[in-house]
Amino acid sequence: MGMTSVGVVGLALITCGAGCASIAPGKYARPIDEHGQLAESPRTRAGLKISAREIRSLASEHFGFVEFTFENTTSHWIQIEHVELGFGDPAKDRNVYVPWGSELESWRRAIEERNLVRETNAETALAALALSGALVAAGTSDRGTRAAGGLIAASAVGSALVMHADQRVKAAQDARPFPETHLLELPFPVPPGLHSKRWIVLNTPANIGCIDAMILDYESGNGQRERVWSDFRSRGSEWQSKACPRMRERRRR
Repeated sequence: MGMTSVGVVGLALITCGAGCASIAPGKYARPIDEHGQLAESPRTRAGLKISAREIRSLASEHFGFVEFTFENTTSHWIQIEHVELGFGDPAKDRNVYVPWGSELESWRRAIEERNLVRETNAETALAALALSGALVAAGTSDRGTRAAGGLIAASAVGSALVMHADQRVKAAQDARPFPETHLLELPFPVPPGLHSKRWIVLNTPANIGCIDAMILDYESGNGQRERVWSDFRSRGSEWQSKACPRMRERRRR
């Protein structure tokens, strides 16, 4: 099985580990119009329906794992060329980070080992092992990628993602820092009448507020730009357990 197949199968197993009753098990995002108003229907003008959810079995105090589903309701291919993230607050935008390269691999190994040690059920262990396969596609066997590491700061909507200056990264020009199914591995196609699953790991320090929603600003291959507001967390998890008190209350119920 090639690297591409491993990545796709790995992410599919993560999804099924958390429940496969629906193609889009998360909350549907709501499109934002040019006046900043939220639409009632989840379908965007381009014909996409985007949903997101946190995978709680892969959470830890400072890391959250978010799965996205892009559904194409049209009869033509939609290519996502560019993605930007925002969290509705400048302080949050400056302090939410996206691990990549060797740091993403380090996170994967740690979460896999932690979940296997806990071994609360076979489902959690399977998710951790599947994630290992999904991240093989990141090219972590490349020497440049292993050396690079680093973070990408999640930008405010309207600005480009800012890559931290690192000479080692520049030296690894051919290395791909994200696995094939990562949200920021671009471009990616969404087939007509079907869907594309993507994911992202968010790293948050202890001193910022609760991250329970995000703005996704993306551009398709035909130059059409859209924004959606995604309220992706419905229950509490280990991620930001102190910063999200209302999430803790929901979890206890």
